[in-house]
Amino acid sequence: MNSKTDIKVSVIIPVYNVEKYLRQTLESCLRQTLREIEIIVVNDGSPDNSRHIIEEYAQKDTRIIPIHKKNEGVTIARNTGLQRAAGTYIFFLDGDDYLPEKALETLYTQAIQSDADFVTGDYILVFPDGKETGKTFFDYRETDNLGFLRYCFLHGDFYFMGRLIKRTFILSIHLDIPKEVTFGEDNIAIVQVGYQLKKAVKVNAPVLYYVQRDTSVTNKLKKKTSYNGPMPVI
Repeated sequence: MNSKTDIKVSVIIPVYNVEKYLRQTLESCLRQTLREIEIIVVNDGSPDNSRHIIEEYAQKDTRIIPIHKKNEGVTIARNTGLQRAAGTYIFFLDGDDYLPEKALETLYTQAIQSDADFVTGDYILVFPDGKETGKTFFDYRETDNLGFLRYCFLHGDFYFMGRLIKRTFILSIHLDIPKEVTFGEDNIAIVQVGYQLKKAVKVNAPVLYYVQRDTSVTNKLKKKTSYNGPMPVI
């Protein structure tokens, strides 16, 4: 890349104690067919070997930008990465999840074609025994803020990671998530984003391998599974 203006997508990865998964996450970013990206890895004070792995990969590829900070939680880690980001679009990725090779290209192409603020896709759930199953979200195609919020509440889609968001848009809305919130912060973020966006678009392709961990906070709660029956029209 010649300059920051060449960056199409900034991938922001908050990291805390995910050394077991981190190499796969970073490798999946480096294999993206969309090459004009930067990968901002925010080490949120991990006491494990995450820092070493991040620095190892930063030496391999200059697109990886390491940031090391004290532990303050995922919201502040994401904001730290966002303030450093230079891409036209932002993609938040958890440090234990990973990407299909065409994920960013698929999302970015649709975003540019539609001039969308927010682009969603489908997931592939990866379970501890290695089994995979598709999670297909409702195809709302293209909608405005009210239609998007209706979709979110009707279908329980409050995922913030694995979505492509226009950087100028997310900076302009000044997300306000209390740092004390340690679970459900994505719900707050999506409501604030949805209320202020002008256009959201859905692509019908998997854009994230969503790893289900027995030890993760979210996996201690009941996971929602894809609804395969007919969806109400929004």
